[in-house]
Amino acid sequence: MSGCRIAFLVALFAAGSLLGQAPGPRHALVHQEDLYIPGPPLDHVPSWAGSLLLGCDLCQSREPILWTVDRQGRRDEMTFRLPDAAYVSAEVIASGPDGALVVAGYALSADSRIASYIAWISPDRKRQIVNRVWPFRPYVVSVAPDGTIWAVGPVKIGDTTDDQSSNVLRHYEPSGRLLATVDVKARGYNGLASVSDGSKLRTSSDRVGWLTHACEYIEFSFSAVEMGRYECPNGIQDSQMVGGIALSSEGDLLVGGRTGPPSPFELDRATKTWNPVSVPADILRRPYEVLGFDGSTLVTQSSGRLQRFTLGEAPAPSNGH
Repeated sequence: MSGCRIAFLVALFAAGSLLGQAPGPRHALVHQEDLYIPGPPLDHVPSWAGSLLLGCDLCQSREPILWTVDRQGRRDEMTFRLPDAAYVSAEVIASGPDGALVVAGYALSADSRIASYIAWISPDRKRQIVNRVWPFRPYVVSVAPDGTIWAVGPVKIGDTTDDQSSNVLRHYEPSGRLLATVDVKARGYNGLASVSDGSKLRTSSDRVGWLTHACEYIEFSFSAVEMGRYECPNGIQDSQMVGGIALSSEGDLLVGGRTGPPSPFELDRATKTWNPVSVPADILRRPYEVLGFDGSTLVTQSSGRLQRFTLGEAPAPSNGH
């Protein structure tokens, strides 16, 4: 655990005020390649999970269109249908190592009855398992290396909009069988106890990482036991100020600043200090969004193209600096 790193990418303008006497960089983003995203211009920020870029069009409609782009830039799309649904909200999409998709959100019937769901779609897109999970209302999902599904959201009281439990972590098999459920104590935000809406959830080879809307980062083991929690840097109050999150298979967590060109920083778990991460100068000139990790390769988006990086050792400082 001590060898894992958490790295936060925060806005460049905030570097001096947030970090003070920060040590020099220990790690650097090493640019590997660019890949242009095929298809129409994006009207939202996609995410990367497993080996796929994930997105959707008409995400709130009768039949959302789910799409993926693989490492070679090949685009695939499918129409997502739910039986007897007059309206479907596909709020979050995740993918596992085998290419299976997981979609979560809610649906309305023709007579306006609401139901929340988590749907599993096979890698060949020919099979679909839809699990009704109400009164649990999943806002974020992630797929673990073993193909099981992690989700966070509130549990509602009956058919009301009131919460019985504000922040619940659940673990499911693709079949829908519930493996674990944990009521998480998390800091509220702006008077709201539930901080799963707008949050981010990721998995690595040995843990689940949840960045709440109140900008607490909480880690859990695959036994659903809390391993630790960390604050965002000063000045970052909520997850909407974060331009993407990525958790590598080795446990590196990258979060991008949404304002201005990003300047990377790394959190040392043992000392809870923030260290800068070196980035090529030409990358810093263009704002970009952190999309996710492909194993240990970071994937970002900038101006309609994907950029891939490895996390290497930072260059030694020059004499006198």
